[in-house]
Amino acid sequence: MKKLSFLIFTTLALFTFQACQSDGGCNLEGSWKVKSTDVQSPKFSASIIEMTKAEIENAKYDFTADGKVVWQSTPAALPVEGTWALNEAGDSLVLTFPDRSPDVFTITSCSANELSTTQRAPQDPAKEATLTINTVLERVQ
Repeated sequence: MKKLSFLIFTTLALFTFQACQSDGGCNLEGSWKVKSTDVQSPKFSASIIEMTKAEIENAKYDFTADGKVVWQSTPAALPVEGTWALNEAGDSLVLTFPDRSPDVFTITSCSANELSTTQRAPQDPAKEATLTINTVLERVQ
């Protein structure tokens, strides 16, 4: 369950950090919140999927220009600090938090105010997916 929560958190973070820059790339700097999420799994029960979705939907992300990210799963939760990086093509976001393996998100679309990502577990595409999370983040004004 802890890993699933972190996966959800990471997915939200990915969506939070993206906005379009003038050069066509994504600019994640700023604050983001989850607009919508879809969690699919052939392995987990409906109650686990709903708990995961609820946790993701309450998350907030703050990205800074120096590659730092702060994730907060709910307004009452303690913030978690980590780092973020986009690949050169701008279609993959990696979030790294202390004592965890990096989380990789595929960016499916990016605009100035909205970011869409997909994350799967396990991350290795050669292995059967046990969980897929599609998330849309929106910039907080």
